[in-house]
Amino acid sequence: MEIAKRLYQQGAIVFGSFTLNSGIKSPVYLDLRVLPSYPDVFRELVELSLKRLHELNFDTLAGVATGGLPWASVISYALSKPLVYVREESKEHGRRSLVEGALKGGESVLVVDDVATTGSSLAKAVDVLRSARCVVNYAFVIVDREQGALELLRSKRVQLLRLFTLKEILSSLCTQENPRDVQLKAKEALTWLKTEPLGVKEM
Repeated sequence: MEIAKRLYQQGAIVFGSFTLNSGIKSPVYLDLRVLPSYPDVFRELVELSLKRLHELNFDTLAGVATGGLPWASVISYALSKPLVYVREESKEHGRRSLVEGALKGGESVLVVDDVATTGSSLAKAVDVLRSARCVVNYAFVIVDREQGALELLRSKRVQLLRLFTLKEILSSLCTQENPRDVQLKAKEALTWLKTEPLGVKEM
């Protein structure tokens, strides 16, 4: 999977010791916020996203601030669909709204973020949009770390769609076409992912 190598080369995949927003300690970090700075990779992922979503029926896209907003913005433009975004917290001034943009209520909304881990940010966005009388049946991310998001969203009757899983990316980086040090770090991270309590389990 050539895209995995390109993500690593552009700094979107970093190995080390990290604490995620979910509180999980992880040896691998996904920083997809850097990708709009690399138009070729960003464009390729947007085009793959459009192919993934082309048969999906929805009215409006909702980006989860801030990581999901670049993806939702470009996809909404390409599809000529309205865009809103969901804040993590309401502003202390103005309307103090958690949702920025125009919603009438009754719209079918696709929630978009860059990465899903436990799914808490996506689930919060779903709750906010449903409180605004929107219909939310789908969420979409570029990478699913497979650490609980699928199950959490399913409990809310939301289907999680993704371009890649972290397992797929790490497995690709383990191949011999990558530098030896990258292979070793990817293998260590893959082993961690398989054994981490919230991580992916072998079927």
